[in-house]
Amino acid sequence: MSTNGHNHWSSAQAYWDGLIDYERRTARPEDLKLARMRALLEGLGNPHLHLRTVHVAGTKGKGSCCALLESVLRAAGWKTGLFVSPHIQHVTERFVINGKPVGVGDLGEAILRIKQVAEKYLVEPPSFFEVATAAAFLCFQTARVDWVILETGLGGRLDSTNVCKPSVTLITGVGLDHVQILGNTLEEIAYEKAGIIKPSVPVVSGVLEPGPRNVVRGIAAMRKAPLWELGEQVEVENVPGASFDPWREIVCSVRTPVARYENVRINLVGTHQARNAGLVLGVLDQLRLRGLVLPEKGIRQGFGDVDWPGRLQTFSRHPWILLDAAHNVPSVQALVEMLRIWPVDGTRKLLFSVSKDKDVAGMLGLMAPFFDEIHLTRYTVGIRAMPPDEIAKILSSIPGLSSRYKLYTHESPLKALEAILPGLLPKDGLCVAGSIFLLGEVNPALGQWLSG
Repeated sequence: MSTNGHNHWSSAQAYWDGLIDYERRTARPEDLKLARMRALLEGLGNPHLHLRTVHVAGTKGKGSCCALLESVLRAAGWKTGLFVSPHIQHVTERFVINGKPVGVGDLGEAILRIKQVAEKYLVEPPSFFEVATAAAFLCFQTARVDWVILETGLGGRLDSTNVCKPSVTLITGVGLDHVQILGNTLEEIAYEKAGIIKPSVPVVSGVLEPGPRNVVRGIAAMRKAPLWELGEQVEVENVPGASFDPWREIVCSVRTPVARYENVRINLVGTHQARNAGLVLGVLDQLRLRGLVLPEKGIRQGFGDVDWPGRLQTFSRHPWILLDAAHNVPSVQALVEMLRIWPVDGTRKLLFSVSKDKDVAGMLGLMAPFFDEIHLTRYTVGIRAMPPDEIAKILSSIPGLSSRYKLYTHESPLKALEAILPGLLPKDGLCVAGSIFLLGEVNPALGQWLSG
């Protein structure tokens, strides 16, 4: 990086880190508002209005769906922009152009421009995530991308990404998460997610529960948005795993009102990825109905090439090290489905860290029965991590949970690895889960350990 680029990034990072960060403290409902975001973008020349966008919301599966959409569009020859959150190791992973994170110099330049505009036009400073969203729009406009895949940060209706003008919207599903912000029922959460539905813009939905599904249907009807639903217009069938390695890929067949796709191979792990593939094909076929040229070859190549680290990722097989960014009950359910077939003959160990606002009892109640040792720690990025002693109290209070496992607490992820790795035998298994921030901290250390 040039000296100029380094200076841009240092100054930008100092400004950005000084803002209120949703990921360093729990957001309050009043933090979610769009007027400030619109004013900021107006000062920047409304870069978001010059981008063709697919907007994605959902409690579970939205990251995988975004990765699949981006991979397919890129394989088909389009220049892509992908905005997701949070990141695993470096913040630039949130801003991806044609499969590669933006350079820190370019990101720094965008953030400094946002700082100038914010100080000139805004009464109060923007939030961390508002700056991230605006920076994505600027970087994608500067790079002249053909398509942007835009993931909501929290909810949908009042999320800062909801200023976009999408070609299609996707709601992957709903579950109880961020209840202090989005509501205590699935219907309330569905209302927030369905806030991304725009008048006359087609929407694809994976919401299956009757109550929240009716909420999505009602909003789509009110806004005259053509609606395709999983299990209705979009049907998915998993292909049995005898002909492929379920720890490397899945295979499924999908039918939409436009086409049928037989035996599609997807470079992701977990049978739940079939539903994500169905939703993605629904989005792509909605785009094809509206003139997008997208050969099936590009779709199959994109699905086969997709890379989405930290999601049921096998880091090593002897010992078996499994990394998964499961951070709520729905994502833990997908993890547990794979733990049932985890081919580990030796000791099964869990390294777990979680944010304070999560359903810890619900998550550990599902996971704990699959492990002989449970190691609790706290990630060290930000202040939202729950102390391990507090997690241990919740774990011990879960009714009906067998305490056959050995329990350990560690002050940090690296201290936990120092205790776990020396005794890890080739036949053993280690699963790291509970927060994407935990994965970010253990990734480099695991890599060094395996290579050493």
